[in-house]
Amino acid sequence: MAQGIFRCLTRQKKTAITSVANSNKTEASIGKFGVGFKAVFQYTSTPHIYDPDFRFKIERFIVPVELDGDFPARRHDETLFVFPFDHPERTAEQAYEDIAEKLRHLTYPLLFMSSLKEIEFEIGDVIGLYSKRICETCSFGNITAQKTSGCSHGQMIAVAVIPWDSSLIMTAGYVL
Repeated sequence: MAQGIFRCLTRQKKTAITSVANSNKTEASIGKFGVGFKAVFQYTSTPHIYDPDFRFKIERFIVPVELDGDFPARRHDETLFVFPFDHPERTAEQAYEDIAEKLRHLTYPLLFMSSLKEIEFEIGDVIGLYSKRICETCSFGNITAQKTSGCSHGQMIAVAVIPWDSSLIMTAGYVL
């Protein structure tokens, strides 16, 4: 079972993750096509979402089914995603190993995530952390540049992200 913790979902976001091509993101946003969350269906048939305002699982890719109780470890101010490894074509062990391998080899996974600031995981006796902090933001008309720093597998990194327009993004990164 995999878990993810986020700030509270809005009802609009709940609708977006239970449908296809119904994203509330702008043209320049990652995830604008509304299929990103659907990637979890490679590993689970019934993702569970626990939020302060609602609790549901998704069946058959788009059908929200209300859950009776809350997840015991969820804080009152967070949204928790739980992904049971119940896919009919992949064992729980296969799903775990596949995800573990991918987590170990991510490269700057938070670079283009505007809200997600940290990914922490534990695989056996290995604890991993990817983090990001925005150090500086500059605006030039409708163009925004951000200087970020972060941690990737214990290495400190600094990255400058300079969107020239909505279709071209230039990045530079170096290990500190």
